[in-house]
Amino acid sequence: MSGAEAASVHIMFSNDCRAYEEMSEQSSVGTLPEAPTIGIPGSLPWCPFSPRGDAKRSSEQNQLKMTSFWGFLSEGILLLVLALWWMINTSREVIKCEQNGATFNPKITYTWRGTHVPVEIFYKLFITAFGLFGQLFYSSWSFHDDKGDFQNMVPLMFITVYGIFFLHSILDLLLWLRVPVFKGANYASAATGFLWYAVAYYFSVDDFKATNPPLMVSVMLWTFPMYVLLPIAASFALEPLWRSGVGTQFVRAFCLQLYATWCWHCALILHERGVFPGSGPNPAWIQDDHRNISFTAAIFGFHICINVVFACATYSLVALYVRMRHGFKVNNNSDLSRSYGYTALTSEDKAGATLTLKQGADAKLLSAFGSS
Repeated sequence: MSGAEAASVHIMFSNDCRAYEEMSEQSSVGTLPEAPTIGIPGSLPWCPFSPRGDAKRSSEQNQLKMTSFWGFLSEGILLLVLALWWMINTSREVIKCEQNGATFNPKITYTWRGTHVPVEIFYKLFITAFGLFGQLFYSSWSFHDDKGDFQNMVPLMFITVYGIFFLHSILDLLLWLRVPVFKGANYASAATGFLWYAVAYYFSVDDFKATNPPLMVSVMLWTFPMYVLLPIAASFALEPLWRSGVGTQFVRAFCLQLYATWCWHCALILHERGVFPGSGPNPAWIQDDHRNISFTAAIFGFHICINVVFACATYSLVALYVRMRHGFKVNNNSDLSRSYGYTALTSEDKAGATLTLKQGADAKLLSAFGSS
């Protein structure tokens, strides 16, 4: 557009707004006539100096319909169970390895103790299928409108996320059944799934900012999961290279636990409660209020602190359980020793089949041990 054409459009637009304001002042009763518009695609049917709040709220509601209260809440509950499963089993394996003097080798999947049933694989199949069909149901199984234009693109991205995780669970099951599948397929698919999970959140935020102010509570809420999901993807990608050490497993267990609790916070801040699925906005929160935006950023730090305490408490409870059930106690330096009525056997004790008794040892215990 040349300079003369731009000046002409500016004059036309100013005259239209001025004429409309004069008409509104002259009208004492009745509704205002339709505002004049100019033939520019995307021009607002209203003077730019007096934006309509209703249109803004309508835009926010349409964007928030991408998610729901019960959607966030159920996702957080299901993922927290998986994170606790990882944290508990990892802690138990670490304590066992320290007791036996062995090196901890990380696992991608844990089975139910004593039965070797792959409950984790079945659980992952369940939650991915639940998320997949939940997104399809929520988007009404339609990704284009009556005019043939695309719609529900954000749910479509998350459908692909759940699809990748479903394929990961299938590959994990095939490897557990010893079906010929290329080595590391489960690790590669898990890393890809969490990487795409973070990318999907990035495009969700980008799609939201396209029709809303750049600083919104929703933007802050959906930005932090990217920083939590990327370390999980990195842990799965690096674990095949680091076949010893507990770092990768604790990282993904903690980050998934943090993401799960953050989902609950997203549900409480963004959406209305008491209805199903609760896709309407929460009237108590003003999306573009800078105080709410600052609070949203600050509360994520509290989530980190709470989950650190929760992870440490989980490890301590597992150590207490091991001590009560197997007689091991965990010292501050992570060394393990027996807490029975006798000390740990040395190599000389094993060779001579003798025991060093502690104070107050029962003679029956000694005779029973000797007879066995």
